[in-house]
Formats: sequence, C-alpha cells, structure tokens
Amino acid sequence: MGVLQPGLAEIRKLLKGSIDDMRDLLQAELAPVLARLAAIVCFIENFKHPVESHTQTPSSALPPASDKEKAKVVILQAL
Repeated sequence: MGVLQPGLAEIRKLLKGSIDDMRDLLQAELAPVLARLAAIVCFIENFKHPVESHTQTPSSALPPASDKEKAKVVILQAL
C-alpha cells in the first residue's frame, strides 16, 4: 500500500512547502484507508447487533434515519 510513503519528489516538495501541503498530502493518502476502516466498524456494529427481517416494521413506520446512519450509508456507498 502507498500510504505515507511519498516519492522523493513529493518529499522535496514537502520540505520546501508549507504545512498546508503536508496536510493535503496526508488527507489524500489517508482518505481511502479511513473510509475502509469506517466500513469495517459499521460491519462489526451490524454483526454484533443484527436485525431480524421477520421483526422489521414497514419502512414507512420507521423513524427517520439518524445522522450516524446516514453517514454509514454514504461511507458504504463510497466503497
């Protein structure tokens, strides 16, 4: 994996660059890793607390999704 292993040209750029350049590089390198980690956490949460399909109510009767649930959906769709 190429995480946190920039090439020589990028290292030179960082040494001459600013903190913003370093932050941008780290964000670009870590974003895919963090998205995968979030998906794994969601999977583990769902595995620990499965919902049985025969006990589910119709979707119209369910309360609106929380921000946390919406974030999980967005993260999983990004993968």
